Amino acid sequence: MGTDVRGERGLFNSDAKASFTLPSRFYTDRKVQEREIASIFKRSWINVGHVGDLAEPGDYLTETIGHQPVLVVRGRDDEIRAFYNVCQHRGHVLLKGRGQVKRGITCPYHAWFYDFDGTL
Repeated sequence: MGTDVRGERGLFNSDAKASFTLPSRFYTDRKVQEREIASIFKRSWINVGHVGDLAEPGDYLTETIGHQPVLVVRGRDDEIRAFYNVCQHRGHVLLKGRGQVKRGITCPYHAWFYDFDGTL
């Protein structure tokens, strides 16, 4: 079973009763997922939230994009930046969910401290 659906494109029909849907394997096959991660998530901008979700300095949100944990935070300079959501020391996850940090980002494992611009 391949992961290429291009040969099946001509099967689309605007009539919902006659329209083509992807075979079920496209929703469950690991190879299809890996191909989507490589061709979509690693090559395109991905929306993780609205700018209003990060209204104040220190507001953050976290997401997993593809297989990568990402942290998005508004800095004191009002810039919004995205980083890998792992400590460079031991790879521990830095933050979870959404929220606000006041001074900066502290790794819960060994307390390494990152400013909102990513500097250690």
